[in-house]
Amino acid sequence: MKKLYLGAVVGASALLLLTGCGSGNKVNCTASFEEDGHKYTGELIADLDNDDKVKDLSASMTFENEEDADQFYSMYESLINMAKQYAEEGQEVPEINIKKDGKKVIISDYAALEEMGSDEDGEKLIGMSKDDFIKKIESDESDGTKWTCK
Repeated sequence: MKKLYLGAVVGASALLLLTGCGSGNKVNCTASFEEDGHKYTGELIADLDNDDKVKDLSASMTFENEEDADQFYSMYESLINMAKQYAEEGQEVPEINIKKDGKKVIISDYAALEEMGSDEDGEKLIGMSKDDFIKKIESDESDGTKWTCK
């Protein structure tokens, strides 16, 4: 059950983080979504190290209205709290930074969130080269959304 909650947190983050763009030491990715009548835009910003590898990610979602942002923020905060509550004794649960600013929900320090993932075989975004990261994000159209990276 503990892995279910951790997986839910990581899965929800994946939804936020699948967008794309890149310049300098950052890659900025964007996409637009519409789910169950709720419209929002997603943005993913990858910070790159000196070797052009992803060292950290932050994501944001900007909703059409503040009520949708409130609902998403509450859901996400609950998932993070459940992950902490059901963590095994002695297991370190990274601090995940999530905040809401009007219609926008922002998650920073994705590296910590990715470490919580229970999918040992999954491809990690942290450590990926800039080119591989952009290819992965722009090629993932599993939900019909087209991501753009610069």
